Amino acid sequence: MSPTNSEFPLRAWLLLAIALTGIALLVYGASLRNSFVEFDDGVLIFKNPIVQGPTPTNVARAFTSYDPELYIPLTFVSYQFDYLIGGLSPLLYHAHNLALHIANALIVFWLAMLLIRRKDLAVSCALLFLVHPLNAEAVAWAAARKDLQSAFFSLLAFGTYIVFVRSEKRLWYRLSIAAFLLALLSKVTAILLPLLLLALDDVEGRRWSWKLVWEKTPYFLLSILFGIIAYGGKTGAIGSATMLDYMLLGGKSAVFTLQKFFVPAGLSVLYPYTAAITFSSPDLLFSLLVTIALIVIAILSRRWTRSIFLCACIFFLTIAPSFGNVNKGDGFLDFYFASDRYAYLPMIGLLLLLAYGMKFLLERKNEQRMFPLFMKIPTAIIATIFGVLAFRQSLVWANTETLFKNALAVYPNSHLAHNIVGSYLRDEGNTEGALAQYQASIAIRPTARAWYNVGLIDVDKQLLPAAEQAFAQALALDSHHARAHLNLGALLSAENNIDEAITHFEAAAASDPTLEAAFFNLGILYAKKEDLQSAITAFKQAVTIDSNDAEAWGRLAQVQTAIGDRSAAEESAKKALAIDPNEEHAVAVMKK
Repeated sequence: MSPTNSEFPLRAWLLLAIALTGIALLVYGASLRNSFVEFDDGVLIFKNPIVQGPTPTNVARAFTSYDPELYIPLTFVSYQFDYLIGGLSPLLYHAHNLALHIANALIVFWLAMLLIRRKDLAVSCALLFLVHPLNAEAVAWAAARKDLQSAFFSLLAFGTYIVFVRSEKRLWYRLSIAAFLLALLSKVTAILLPLLLLALDDVEGRRWSWKLVWEKTPYFLLSILFGIIAYGGKTGAIGSATMLDYMLLGGKSAVFTLQKFFVPAGLSVLYPYTAAITFSSPDLLFSLLVTIALIVIAILSRRWTRSIFLCACIFFLTIAPSFGNVNKGDGFLDFYFASDRYAYLPMIGLLLLLAYGMKFLLERKNEQRMFPLFMKIPTAIIATIFGVLAFRQSLVWANTETLFKNALAVYPNSHLAHNIVGSYLRDEGNTEGALAQYQASIAIRPTARAWYNVGLIDVDKQLLPAAEQAFAQALALDSHHARAHLNLGALLSAENNIDEAITHFEAAAASDPTLEAAFFNLGILYAKKEDLQSAITAFKQAVTIDSNDAEAWGRLAQVQTAIGDRSAAEESAKKALAIDPNEEHAVAVMKK
């Protein structure tokens, strides 16, 4: 069978899958032992009750919840099955990510075969995609499952649409729409796929008609629907960037991704931008002009070849949704111009562009039936170098400390990284080391998070007046910092400053209605002030949030006894004793 033939027998598919799996294990096998990291892994997985098994309730919650900003129900469901098999063992979650990455590499091969029609070049695309260091973040970070899974279904949607266009069999069309829906349910960043399909129509020589527009209607309707859903999750985000911020940092993100694609060194979990975001910033203006020039060149290239245009569309249409993620709220706007995982799909456009270029050179040299030695050797060398770099980068994700110490080594101006390393050191008992990290964070940029953490260190050291000042400073920077309110309220309560403590506990509860400790403490203080009905309301809210809080049930029973509601008191006391047979308040109620 000729290497230029687009057919690929099942046996060859199996051998390719085995080879890619073996290479993937060489590169990422060691990272399967990585721990979870305190960077979204907790929110999405090990502290998230939604993922604790695929029960009807949890599946329903997956489809009615955000993460807290993104709508990713199918990703939650995938975590639920991981939990069903292995509980909270990080190994299974990392292995699942790696399996998705291998599957995506196989689909990249399939797409390259469909578009370039050369097995040797398609294998090169799949291999370089598999081992590229930029993809280490998506593979080694358990919380990046949404990116891998959405990419899997997006690539399937794209590939099945190509087959539909060429075969005109409606089954492939329906499969493409179904895959697109699954991609959106995994992560909404697949939203621009309909535009990419229009670009493919152009490449395939399909003349514009109302039939083509009607054909895309299901795709665009899904995009609009999930765009509305996505907006619902973003409305609660703190802070907002301007259109100028998005435009300038978007250009920088595109150029930065191109740079890291060819020279994948100095990779980090965070890429903060701390300079002024204006046209007068040389790096931003240069990046924007380069991005505009590349788009213009891609459009003009349609006169000679539509291949460049398609590759450019793959790159720009898959990276564009990430431009909206330039800012994060922490009392201030923090700007981050890129993330490695955002390059996961865009790099496929770059790989295909290189493959088209190689095909052109081979055809010029009349090398139709073989992949010549002068191309095999550089490809093998690059793949080896990339594999080693990806191996090293995957181990950066071993734990929270290694991840953010690496970030500080690359970007020492990241106040967020200093904060996270400080919290890791505090958990390890290294109080002084943690304090030094928090102070370094404040020196870069004073935030509510940093001052709150300083307050925790002061509490650890029993420097309570200093702790009060630190929590107050945090609240001056962010009046909605629930835990700063909670901790300051606790300190004031210990000083018997009841009214002011209540004010802070109420603010904590208003800022975070899921913060059970705020309602619990309110119940205690309301009871001290003999506002028994308010105490009952607070304790009921506490046990609604955490039904396993025996003391909250016991104290609720005690207050219910005080107002003469004996039957309700006994019921609450029984619930407390079922959790803790020695809960003193419940025991006292039952003895009366």
